[in-house]
Amino acid sequence: MIRPDELDPLPAFEIEEATPRTLLVRLRGDVDATAIARLRADLDREFRETPFACLLLDLSRVALLGSDALDLLLELRRRCRVENRHVVLVGTGCPAAHRPLLVSGLLPLFHTRLTLQAALHRPVLAPVRYR
Repeated sequence: MIRPDELDPLPAFEIEEATPRTLLVRLRGDVDATAIARLRADLDREFRETPFACLLLDLSRVALLGSDALDLLLELRRRCRVENRHVVLVGTGCPAAHRPLLVSGLLPLFHTRLTLQAALHRPVLAPVRYR
């Protein structure tokens, strides 16, 4: 019999190229500081090595979106604006994602889509460039 502590937990995130030039990051569960540190390192590599135009962050399966995750979202928004890439938050209707984004004031700063299918099939508006 397998004990629960012997099971490998699901990773807190997965990164894949969903469509050409679209990078999809699926976050799930409690996105803690350790997971964010690993995610930040993996995304740094993706930014260097993958020629993507749109970054989709799927938050629909997040159970806890803490301050480290919010900091990373803000950092990704800044980086994508500087590098002329789009960032879209998916699944922001999920209460565990919606509430922290709303309370922190970050929600209106991002393009959002309720579902991954909507994000993949609806074009993103060009980012506004301020001078």
